[in-house]
Amino acid sequence: MKPRILIIDDSAYFRTLVRHLLASCIPGAKLTEYDPKMSGKPGVDFAWDDYDVLLLDYKLGEEDGLAWFQEFSARESFPPTILFTGEGNEKLAVHAIKQGVSDYLPKDKLSPATLKESLAGVLPV
Repeated sequence: MKPRILIIDDSAYFRTLVRHLLASCIPGAKLTEYDPKMSGKPGVDFAWDDYDVLLLDYKLGEEDGLAWFQEFSARESFPPTILFTGEGNEKLAVHAIKQGVSDYLPKDKLSPATLKESLAGVLPV
C-alpha cells in the first residue's frame, strides 16, 4: 500500500518542492496538499485518519503549526507528524519532540535522503 501523506504549509513553493522530493524517494506516495492561507485551520471533523503521516510547517503565516499539533494530536486518529521549519533552532526541535512530534526537519537541510530517512521512522512497514 502506498503511503498517504498530508502536507500543511502556507508556501505553495515548499509544497511543490516536497512533492518532487517525495516522487524521488517514495515513488507512488499519495500526497495531499493543504494550504492554511486558503482553508484556515482544519475543523473538528477533519479526517486525520485518511493519512499515514503529516508533514507540518511550524510557521503557517500568522498561525503556529506546533500549536495546531498540540490541539489536534490528542485525537485517536491523528497521524505521526514531522515538523518542518525555516526559522527554528535546536531549542525548538527539542520542544517539538517533547510535545510528541515524531521528527523535526529544517527546511534548508531538506533532501530526498533526509526526507526518506525521516519518513522511514513513522510510516508503516
